[in-house]
Amino acid sequence: MSRARRRLILLLPLMVCMTGLTGGCGLGLITVPNPDYLMWKNFAPGSSVTFEGLQKAGKTELSLRVTEKLLLKDKDKVRLERTIEVLVGDKDDKKNKTFTARREEPARIDPWDHPLTQPFAWIKDLESQEITIAGKTFLCKGRQLEANAKIEGFVDNKQDILIRAWRHPDIPGRLVKVFFQTKTRDHTSEVAGQVVAYKVVREKDK
Repeated sequence: MSRARRRLILLLPLMVCMTGLTGGCGLGLITVPNPDYLMWKNFAPGSSVTFEGLQKAGKTELSLRVTEKLLLKDKDKVRLERTIEVLVGDKDDKKNKTFTARREEPARIDPWDHPLTQPFAWIKDLESQEITIAGKTFLCKGRQLEANAKIEGFVDNKQDILIRAWRHPDIPGRLVKVFFQTKTRDHTSEVAGQVVAYKVVREKDK
């Protein structure tokens, strides 16, 4: 699996259903700070965030709970663990399906490997929103990204990507509310959700 494909699948905590994407033709001669590293660099291992939301693909709709936890951090990388629950009933329902995976994000990347650093991505600021999590309200800055990517295995097919995200620096991973949409000529997928719980560990607490 290419790094670009993996990154688009793992970019946002609820993006668990996306098809394989690739950014293009980076040669690896220039590197830039990795947004997925920066999202976690101010937190210590043990920090975590939990999202709840919906995934829609065609006529199929799934309720999801996704928890991301920081396992390791150094100057070169962060290691993260993601637990995805597909919710059939309530949180203790034995019919719920759970998947866990780990990944590492390097501190620097080829700019073509991430939607936020791609030279041809169109990014604009959105109006800030007040979002309440566990009784505490955060004023979150918004940003929208639009980009286009080729679908692996389909020479002439392309996929339009739309991401809207609201962020706050006090939340692990910084993302608080997300909307992700991909479109091809004959298929649309959407994922949307927001943080419902979080745990902050700072270096001084370790």
